[in-house]
Formats: sequence, structure tokens, C-alpha cells
Amino acid sequence: MNASGISAGYFGTGALFDVNLSVPENSIYALIGPSGCGKSTFLRSVNRLNDHIRGFRLEGEITVGGQPVYALRDPRRVRELRMGIGMIFQRPNPLPMTVMQNMLFPYREHIRGRREDAVELAMELRLAGLLDELGGRLNTHAERLSGGQQQRLCIARALMLDSKLLLLDEPCSALDPVSTYRIEDLLLNLKSTHTIIMVTHNMEQARRISDYTAFFWNGRIVESGESERLFASPAEALTDAYVRGVREP
Repeated sequence: MNASGISAGYFGTGALFDVNLSVPENSIYALIGPSGCGKSTFLRSVNRLNDHIRGFRLEGEITVGGQPVYALRDPRRVRELRMGIGMIFQRPNPLPMTVMQNMLFPYREHIRGRREDAVELAMELRLAGLLDELGGRLNTHAERLSGGQQQRLCIARALMLDSKLLLLDEPCSALDPVSTYRIEDLLLNLKSTHTIIMVTHNMEQARRISDYTAFFWNGRIVESGESERLFASPAEALTDAYVRGVREP
């Protein structure tokens, strides 16, 4: 995923200003910064989710797999784009049905393959570690799962369409430390076959699992690069102050 010269806003109020970001394949890229600095606006721009917000405007170019995202005019092409990009939100959003029905839903809606193929694919994914925890009881209603299990179910469901790019907006903010660890472990395993962009307010989480980090401030990227370097020796005073827990340098 590449973003070049992205400026965006709502009803004329700017939210992003000349954002440039290149995300290497098979990596975890963390987006950090205070609330309201543009991280989520940028994340939702990648799969054009902001299109549904009245008054949203964007300039610049975002490419996914070499495809200019905002050059797509046919709604069917936009739908195809979104099929290849999994989106995981802050709060788990399982459908009000069983675990297996959740897994089958995107496959049946978008690909409409044989049920046998979908079941096989769901089993191969092993439900992001849920298969063993549930003892194979895939008819368990999703609302009976813990918050962490529900979030892993949502990630597994996103993978059903063979999404190679995953967007996560604070996926662990409402979870306990054990559930957070399981999500992080899942993401580390997934990056061998997927590219992951994750918004997080948890500096330790970004330091632990991300390969790269971009620090947003007031709609701009102050600094970006390899996470190990950015957290250990920031080039900008504002970045150094933020990662140390001080708002102002």
C-alpha cells in the first residue's frame, strides 16, 4: 500500500495534510498519535470507507496492489477492492449467529461457492485459534464468546475472502492483557502472508509487534520508519516527547 500527497477533510475542515506513507508487504505498520490526529481517517481512506461519510473529500493517491484506489468509478470495482481488504474495528462486531455462520457469511455472500468448499476453508483457517478453544463446537453462538474470542472471530472472518491487506483500528483497546496477547500473537503469525496496518494508542504494543511506525500529529506524519529505531532514537523532538508519554516536547 502506498499513499502519496493525501489531504482529506470533512465539509472543508482538514483532517489530513500531505500524508505520504509506503507500507512494505508482509509487515505490521503501526499508526500512533493522539486522538483526533487523523489516524483513523487515514486508515478508513485506504478501503474508501470514508466514501459513506457526507462531506468527505480527499486529494492525492492511494494504491493497493498497484491499483489506484480513488480512480475506481464503478461501484462493483470498489466492492471488489474491499473484498481484498479486511477491516477490523475497535469493538468486535460478530454477526448475531453461530461461529460457523459468521465464517461462512462473507464467503457465501461474495463468492457464492459450494458449502463444502466454504466449510473446508473455515476449518483450514482453524478460526484463528478458536477451534481448539471451542472443542470443535462451531455451532456456538458468537455472542457467547468472550470479547477477545469475538475479535479473533472477526479477524478470521475477514480472512475468508483471502484478504491480503488487513486494516485494524485499535483492535485491542477493549480487551484484557491475555486477550491482547492472543491477538498480537495472531497478527505476528499472519504477517508472513498478509500486510497489516494497525492504529493503536498502546505504545508498548506498537513497540512489541510492529515492524514500522508512523507518528501522526494534527493531521500530518511527523516521523515514520522502522519501529525499533523510532522508539529507541526518534529523529524529532515531538516524537521523542510523545513516545515517552509527554504531550509537548
